[in-house]
Amino acid sequence: MTPRKIVVSCDRCFRTQTMRPGRVESCDGYFCVTGHGPSGGPPPGLVRELVINAAGGFWGWRDVLPSHEAMSGILRAREILAIGQAQRIIEDAGDGSA
Repeated sequence: MTPRKIVVSCDRCFRTQTMRPGRVESCDGYFCVTGHGPSGGPPPGLVRELVINAAGGFWGWRDVLPSHEAMSGILRAREILAIGQAQRIIEDAGDGSA
């Protein structure tokens, strides 16, 4: 009996790779090189996970709900960004008045 195989293809260039199902991690899409990844960001409320070697040499991506820990990290990163932007505006305003 021939083992079952599945074909995974790059979402951009359609390069394919045939693999056993146990070697393929479930993802929303697959890509063969970095520039071929998903375009745009994930839908609102979701975060994007990149899976290295999800299907042989292909990377995979999936949009998932963030965990509590991931959401805390996202909020903290946004706070740091807002503080940095505010500091830059203040510094730029101070440079122009001299």
